[in-house]
Amino acid sequence: MNNNFRAFLWAICAASFMILWVQWQGANAPAAQETPQNTAQTADGQSAEIPNAPTTPASDINTQATASQVPGETIPLAHSGELIHVETDVLSIQIDTRGGTLVESDLLQYPISVNDDTPIKLFQATPGQVFTLETGLNSNFESNATHQAIFTSQATSYRLTGDTLAVPLVWEKDGIRVTKTYTFTRGDYHFDIEQRVENTSGQTWQGFQYGQLARNEVVVKRGITTFNTFAGMATSSPERAYNKISFGEVADEPLEIKDVTGGWAAMIEHYFMGAIIPNQDSEHQFFAKQFANNLYRIGMIGQPTVVEDGQNHVFTQQGFVGPKIKDDLKSIAPHLDKATDYGPLFFLSEWLFNLLNWVHAVVGNWGWAIVIVTILIKLVLFPLAAKSFKSMAKMRKFQPQLERIRDNYKEDRQRLGQEMMKLYKKEGINPASGCFPILIQIPIFLAFFYMLMESVELRQAPWIFWIEDLSIKDPWYVLPVINTVLMYLQQKLNPPPADPMQRKIMNMLPVLFGIFFLFFPSGLVLYWTVSNLFSIVQQYVITKKYGALTLKHAE
Repeated sequence: MNNNFRAFLWAICAASFMILWVQWQGANAPAAQETPQNTAQTADGQSAEIPNAPTTPASDINTQATASQVPGETIPLAHSGELIHVETDVLSIQIDTRGGTLVESDLLQYPISVNDDTPIKLFQATPGQVFTLETGLNSNFESNATHQAIFTSQATSYRLTGDTLAVPLVWEKDGIRVTKTYTFTRGDYHFDIEQRVENTSGQTWQGFQYGQLARNEVVVKRGITTFNTFAGMATSSPERAYNKISFGEVADEPLEIKDVTGGWAAMIEHYFMGAIIPNQDSEHQFFAKQFANNLYRIGMIGQPTVVEDGQNHVFTQQGFVGPKIKDDLKSIAPHLDKATDYGPLFFLSEWLFNLLNWVHAVVGNWGWAIVIVTILIKLVLFPLAAKSFKSMAKMRKFQPQLERIRDNYKEDRQRLGQEMMKLYKKEGINPASGCFPILIQIPIFLAFFYMLMESVELRQAPWIFWIEDLSIKDPWYVLPVINTVLMYLQQKLNPPPADPMQRKIMNMLPVLFGIFFLFFPSGLVLYWTVSNLFSIVQQYVITKKYGALTLKHAE
């Protein structure tokens, strides 16, 4: 392989990391916002009155429900009704009787860190950090079972003891009785939401259901030691399987997608998400809008339905609050697993994760799974790498001849190229053959990067000894140091560049990569370290074998 081209490729590889980092940070960093304040209380500390849902003419609802008919311009009061505690084997949830809104959710199996056993709190009604799931009904009646109405409950605490747990809440007025029932299932982060309308009013009830997620904008802090991914909103529809939407985009222009069958709407962050999943066979519309005090809502509106006097009707949808585990999400709704966003190389990242997941099922340790998968990848690429190392071993053997050619024709660049190509042809060596392993490793490395960053399965996953979390940097920087040494040793097995400046650049690359790897996830550094170690062994054996050969046409 031509030494100039090798130096160029390594420089491109190093520059790619820097460009990727800058572009990735810039693309995902939201605009800075002032810390939102809760204005749902009056100056004297008393609760502000939440308005009733607006009255909507029956003819309008019967024709087409719109986002403007979903009530709630104000921020919901934190715990403004009575709290109902619900606990399953994986969730601890607080439901507010005002609206039957999910105002708190602790993910019992996901602690904040390896040093803090406190469960991650996803839904919360903390001022300035609001993240809730709201559902309701609106109709041609003056009063409705919206997410602002007061419901009643038979109990204030529910605990899952069997396979399922039903939590009913009741609202009743003017002959209309609405029973909102949440049904939780053992081991699941998604749950059914049923709203049953019983009409004994003597009039025709015409209305629709809606479901929405309300959240204050998430401002992600960016820096070289942080590796946060996308935080914002997303929708899915048959026309567009996965559509990411930033808070800034919705602030500039509200979202409205009509005539959708199936799909889902979600609030997404690193590793976790909340989602509204309508009936996949029904038609509805999605919306997203910014409200006062930096509050955003994204959700769905169902088709208008008529319930005659003496009849009843059941509206259904699903909610989700939990980790972005691809296999679980895939079983809930089509394309929901795409919320685990693997970036532009998603097809390669998904393949790598599936392989990694399969190996983990056998060995039971994500660190050793990374080691095994790395070796498998190197074995698959062995023929190509062997050809490359064989070429470099031969080039190292006739390095003195190349130096003489450069010295003899350094003033004639054209003749220099001709003589070098003549020598390559005589020895049957392809100078570019060593480039392909480097080019192949770059997309694999990037795919590994996104896969490790987005896979919640590797969050707080230990390997051995000091590595207690493969998704964050090595706390003792052992792997980055080992990797730097291995890269330096690997360079010594390659023929050095003839140009002094290129030689200096090549000598700096192990240090440059070492600095990068100080802050990269330890799982990613583990992959690169094992890959380098395997390459060194492979290269040493091949170099030793072919380095002893004499040149066929050596003079």
